[in-house]
Amino acid sequence: AMEMEAAIGFLGKVNFIITEMCRNDQFAIDRVGPIPAPMEKKAGKFRGQLILKSTSRGMMQEFLSQLCPRIEALRTPAGVRWSVDVDAQDLT
Repeated sequence: AMEMEAAIGFLGKVNFIITEMCRNDQFAIDRVGPIPAPMEKKAGKFRGQLILKSTSRGMMQEFLSQLCPRIEALRTPAGVRWSVDVDAQDLT
């Protein structure tokens, strides 16, 4: 669906930013995705996800504090909303 393509495309741009931020080894972040969420469609909305993992909670907090403003600066496609879920237990 076009909606899922828009979501995954947007997450691809976020993934590129993450790659740039990790390039100088300041951050050690593992990634899974961008991929459709386990419950791909919920309440009529298509959902994608990009999972970030780090062994250091402090590093992840610092990373997210720098990443979120950069995501906000991206041009978000119409109909695409994004959010950050820290310590996600239930990835549905």
